[in-house]
Amino acid sequence: MFYVLLIIVQRTRECMTRLAQQKRHQDVSSEILLFLEGTDIGKTTSEIAHALGVSRPTIYKYLRLLERDQQVEKHIIGSYKAYTAKKHESGALFEDLYLSLMAAIKDLQASSPDSIETLFLHFRYYAKDIIKTLDPIQALKLSGMGAFGQSYEFLEQAVTITRATLPRLLPMAKGKFEIVKPLGDVKPMALLLKLEDPGYIKKNSDLHYFIAAYLIEKFLSTYTGIDIYCRVAEPILEESKNVFFELGFIEKPFQDYVVRANNSGTMSDKDMLDAIRRFYESAIALDVAEKVVDGKPHYVFTFKNNRDVEEFFDIITRLNLESIIIGKQLISENTAILTRAWVPIENWEKEPFSILDCQTNLSYALEGLLRTENEAYRFGRFCIHFERIDGGWRVSMKEKVDFDMLFTPMQDIEKRREIYSQVTDNTDRFMALRMQALDRLKKDLAQARVEKLTGLGENEPVNKEMPGG
Repeated sequence: MFYVLLIIVQRTRECMTRLAQQKRHQDVSSEILLFLEGTDIGKTTSEIAHALGVSRPTIYKYLRLLERDQQVEKHIIGSYKAYTAKKHESGALFEDLYLSLMAAIKDLQASSPDSIETLFLHFRYYAKDIIKTLDPIQALKLSGMGAFGQSYEFLEQAVTITRATLPRLLPMAKGKFEIVKPLGDVKPMALLLKLEDPGYIKKNSDLHYFIAAYLIEKFLSTYTGIDIYCRVAEPILEESKNVFFELGFIEKPFQDYVVRANNSGTMSDKDMLDAIRRFYESAIALDVAEKVVDGKPHYVFTFKNNRDVEEFFDIITRLNLESIIIGKQLISENTAILTRAWVPIENWEKEPFSILDCQTNLSYALEGLLRTENEAYRFGRFCIHFERIDGGWRVSMKEKVDFDMLFTPMQDIEKRREIYSQVTDNTDRFMALRMQALDRLKKDLAQARVEKLTGLGENEPVNKEMPGG
């Protein structure tokens, strides 16, 4: 028993000694840091020891520990070594927090595509405030470039301004930008900007590059009034050391529709194309050209304003997301029952009512749309199937109600009511939820139009009806 008590006393004494040493270490370290914070030119080991009344070897030992922990910095001044307290910039801390958030969002993108799409729809709305203050000096230069039109000279100036502006969006990458000149004498309508990655890829935060490209694109287009795109030109891999941004002019956006299969028995191919035409013309300015290829009629829709097109498909994407919410709500509540069954395309017993192919140069802008279409219609009990094909997409519709759902203008209330009556036993409830979603989007759209930097006044009327989907 005596020996047990002796061991306990000895261990207690050792513990108390360690605690005292730790406290002494903390006290000395804190005193050194407090003393050094008052100087910009630094203090030598002897000066610190004299001021604190601690031996020089002890101060030297603590300085080495503080230097290892990156709390002090050593400066060689002639034959002397001076120490200063390391300043931790709030901007650097904010950047670390931001990049961690980018990494988290990238992980979210893999696990929840719906969530990431909703997030970026909201980001695009609030990004206008970033664009206003992104780089006022370069904005002034851009405002005078409209006279160049879509020329190579304009493109060179745009790339130069982008090179000057990107460091504000990529602060770690200052001085690491290089314009990749085109080969030969041909003057292209797109140029590359090479960036040496400063560490975003290693931190799993390369999503920031795509956000930066979007902001640059909006910055250039807004202040020049010329439609220009900026995108990350190549996939970013874990081992990538460089990132390439591509800047170029957007061609007039178009969609070329053809009916690949028609099993309606009542509608001709041209009837279907006319229905698509009425749908688009109800919401967006465009030109329509008819042509015949291999005996089949085609309608080519050429949209007159690129930004209207982007807005148009953003709206449809957001309506798709709202449709998913409505479908879930109707399933969970007792006020309405969805009476029609959704059937995946591989289980359709009969040939589809219609199959349409669409070739387009807008596929880069339709990623969100195509990701949400199939899911949205599944929740609404509409058997509509989208799939990618080379140069565009294919859409198959099981029955006429599916075709009507896709291509009936939203302002055709009576036709919409007839469509919804075929999928639910409470059309009024279904209509009410859809109209509430539509009203929210109309208000968002009106607000966004007023605040765009295009010279529009606050009282600009909103005449366009929202598209269906």
